[in-house]
Amino acid sequence: MVQVDHKWIQGSLAGKLRLVSGLHVGGHPKSADGVVVTPFVRDESGRPFVPGSTLKGALRSQAQTAIKSVVDGTNGVIWACDFPDSLEDSSLSFCLRNGRASRPCTVCGLFGSTANPARVVARDLDLLSEWSESLVQRRSTLGVSRTLGRGVMGSERRIELAPPGLVFGFQILVSAPLDWELGLLFWVIERLGEGFGLLGGGRRLGLGHVQMEVSEVAIQRLGEGFSIETDTYTARPAAPARGETEPTEEQELIGIPKPSTEDMGAVLYYCLKLMEMRAMQADAGEIGKLLSSEFGLSKRRRNELGLPEKVSELLDQMVGDKKLQKNYLGHYSISADYVQQPVSRPKEEGELVRRHDLDDFRTKCKAVLHRVLFEGAEVADGA
Repeated sequence: MVQVDHKWIQGSLAGKLRLVSGLHVGGHPKSADGVVVTPFVRDESGRPFVPGSTLKGALRSQAQTAIKSVVDGTNGVIWACDFPDSLEDSSLSFCLRNGRASRPCTVCGLFGSTANPARVVARDLDLLSEWSESLVQRRSTLGVSRTLGRGVMGSERRIELAPPGLVFGFQILVSAPLDWELGLLFWVIERLGEGFGLLGGGRRLGLGHVQMEVSEVAIQRLGEGFSIETDTYTARPAAPARGETEPTEEQELIGIPKPSTEDMGAVLYYCLKLMEMRAMQADAGEIGKLLSSEFGLSKRRRNELGLPEKVSELLDQMVGDKKLQKNYLGHYSISADYVQQPVSRPKEEGELVRRHDLDDFRTKCKAVLHRVLFEGAEVADGA
């Protein structure tokens, strides 16, 4: 048998999900002035988030549709059972119809079913963008009678939307993945971003169009002496888009790319490095001016986002973490032993980590998926 695949202990895909259209993920409905209002789900601090089950359901639906579009039958390595509209219809194929002798389909084997546990888990998606209640959008709907051709009294509903442009961070875990299974996840994520599927509720209203960008993949395998070896694949730095300027000489001397305001910790570090180069006294007030001149956040906008308090709080937290130093005048400086690094999965003690290019790995996994789907290639059982 020709080995075309590898089997890993665990895989992790991390990245960002950006809203192209409004998104509605409903929380507990409540009544206001006789109208049922469904708010967007919130965390304990009142910030919207996307439950991992919502993303996993969208990926599962896309996987089923994608496989059905290219695979006919249940004889190959990859197949998908039929949508369970009628379990009594003998012409349809369902997982485990004939008892334990029947193997689950690819989708049920990955995403789980009532008969077998899921191997794919999506964690809750935390909001990375700046947030203010003024960003909440609301949309009203009204039931229309097909017979009378007019609205039905008492059928008005109102839902809360997260606006386009918001960015959430996602992490998808998959246990014991094969290369072609990772290729399938890459393919499904791309399909979702291309508009083949929608996320959340209100799809008939045109909601739920998102784009997903995988920035890091970490896969683990068993090494000598039962040690864990990790291969980490990271995305290449994006080239400046049309209309964007090349980094200035000053920005290149700082040694890190200019961050977005989605990560205020990285923004503060960048500002402090910039002030250090310019021999400026770094305090909360001067940092506020840099947020305006370098990142385009006006004083009014900073106040709306509560940044004056947040900046001071983050600075003090970084002092507590010994990333910064603060003198008796209230000026901050970067600690000598603190080096800002990209956020990634923490390395466990005794774990060997190797870093590679994500684009090459994605291409390889999708090529293996293509061979298994269309060329009848067999899958190796082990690494």
